[in-house]
Amino acid sequence: MAESDRLAALVVVVIGLTIGPPLASSSGATPPEQRLSHRQSDLSAVRTVTDTGPRLSPGEPLFNEGIWRARHGDLVGATTALQAALALEPANPFFHYNLGVVLGMRRQITAALTALRKTVELHPGYTPAHFRIGLLLESTGQYEEAVRAYQLAIASGGTTWEVAVAQRFLGRLRQSLSALAPSLDH
Repeated sequence: MAESDRLAALVVVVIGLTIGPPLASSSGATPPEQRLSHRQSDLSAVRTVTDTGPRLSPGEPLFNEGIWRARHGDLVGATTALQAALALEPANPFFHYNLGVVLGMRRQITAALTALRKTVELHPGYTPAHFRIGLLLESTGQYEEAVRAYQLAIASGGTTWEVAVAQRFLGRLRQSLSALAPSLDH
């Protein structure tokens, strides 16, 4: 699959989560133990695969489980499943991104920032990761760093909602910082 195709199919917004697709493996058939079984059919929001369907990457079933759990409010279970997916595919930026989102929802800011920074290390132009980094930094009072993260989100381009919101948040944050500047000098 071409990089542009992966990016085109990238963003699905569900209950505050931006879910990036895992990068599917291109080699051989997927072993049955790596496919979602019919016993897991209650995971209706998660794509299931048949013998004639697309191949899953090694971590995709765990990734799907993590997203399903996050959608249903089980953030601890989501974290565990996403970490297990990452153990199988440590170079998958979308697994890191979604783990960062879930950890942010759990208010584990340091761990969330680590996962999101790994995302942009692996995929430097991924706007949603820069945006979420900005949100987390701003929420912890790290305003100058948040400004830089929002700037990177905007500079990464595109017309995603994250770019528009980053522009608005950046303007608001700059206004707040300039209003505080005179009082900081005293």
